[in-house]
Amino acid sequence: MNKKLLFGLILVFPLILTSQNTLEKAKSSLKSSNSNSGETTVESSSNTSDDYNPLFPELNEFMGRIFLELTFGVVYAVFVEFPSDGKNKHAHATLTKHPYFENKKGDFNWDNDTNFKPNRFFLTNQYIKNKARIQGNYLKGELQFANRFGMTGDFLYLSENDYLYDKSKYKHFSLLVNYYRVRSEKFSLWYGLGARYVANGVHAAGIAYSLGTRLYVAKPISIEASFIGSIINKSSVDHLNTEIKYHTKNYTLSTGYSNFTIGSENFNAINIGFGIYF
Repeated sequence: MNKKLLFGLILVFPLILTSQNTLEKAKSSLKSSNSNSGETTVESSSNTSDDYNPLFPELNEFMGRIFLELTFGVVYAVFVEFPSDGKNKHAHATLTKHPYFENKKGDFNWDNDTNFKPNRFFLTNQYIKNKARIQGNYLKGELQFANRFGMTGDFLYLSENDYLYDKSKYKHFSLLVNYYRVRSEKFSLWYGLGARYVANGVHAAGIAYSLGTRLYVAKPISIEASFIGSIINKSSVDHLNTEIKYHTKNYTLSTGYSNFTIGSENFNAINIGFGIYF
């Protein structure tokens, strides 16, 4: 029996040495993607544009200017506001003191009354648990100001207990500036741009971008979905978070689903959280 056990350990031992858990694989893929540089091929062409002379230079310049102005107008209307927005309540929406301060109102208020704050801060913390061995904590704070803008900072900590290894850890920090494109009393939509830094052996930063929405169904329930993606060493580090929130005064209780993509690894988790509006 002892010989069979020894023989089995000899067969399994190489696998133990070469195997990695999920978080270690994720961090390894982020580090390796930085070291693998692709070759760039430059092709020369005998055709140059030096001898190109447009038939109607004034017309071409005029059409090019019209195209640029039209493109700018469309981009501005989609991402900032439509020209007609200045005449309606949407353009003058103000921040509420907190969602459901008045029965039917969420993030924004269209009436000029006492339910108004020049800026607002929301702090939330979530416990994250994967069905395997991954668990962690997600801390996020958002400062909303000037009725249309927000600044979000977050910190994600994940750990994985493995029987063959010491506990593996993963951390990243993000900072983004958001613009609230849709500001109604029942529905909010925003997008943002910023940066993310991954610690724990990766030590790399990259551009980050966000998209999110909140729907205030009926007091005291709201639904939120947010996505913060980033590019770290040419690899994706993404966090999709969905929540159902229960509001009581300026506090929230939440539960939902999270999806993480960290380099080559993708996994899901459940989240349970608590938040407070200041």
